[in-house]
Amino acid sequence: MENLTGKLLISPPNIMDKRFASSVIYMVQHSDAGAWGLILNKPIVYTNTELMQKLGIEMNLPGRSHLGGPVNSGSVYIIHDGTDKNRESIEVSDGVFVNNDLGYLSNLLTRHNAESFRMMVGCCTWAPGQLEGELAGLPPWTHEHSWLVTDANADFILGLDGDDQWQQGIELAATNTTKQWMC
Repeated sequence: MENLTGKLLISPPNIMDKRFASSVIYMVQHSDAGAWGLILNKPIVYTNTELMQKLGIEMNLPGRSHLGGPVNSGSVYIIHDGTDKNRESIEVSDGVFVNNDLGYLSNLLTRHNAESFRMMVGCCTWAPGQLEGELAGLPPWTHEHSWLVTDANADFILGLDGDDQWQQGIELAATNTTKQWMC
């Protein structure tokens, strides 16, 4: 199977696991050892500043925090455009970096726009072979567990949010699939 690192998983309208309804997941890592990613389009009730206060850090950051997934809910991940990146920043795809070093947050204080980063609480994980099984509809999974898969870019990842991002993700996946069929 193709390595999905840096790709988007878009939940279909009929996804079986309702925790992922209308979700766009950015795949941070995919290997034989398993996979993990971050839901991009699920804002939570906390602003970034409020989330920092809950972590005991006094910092005024623009924007709203997001639910990255149901696993590791005590962890904070930062998706960013690479501006002011540090050694902990991992470039997942062209112009998109992920970092979970809370010390990096001081670099964000110099920014004035919330579109250059997104803070996530938790992540999504798959055991070895699980994602491949979901995508293929292999038992115990069915096609209701499947995902639409498409390429990602920084503008889509950081510039869109919420249901708009999910809807545009479906359209992007359809367009890219059609292009592949035509080649």
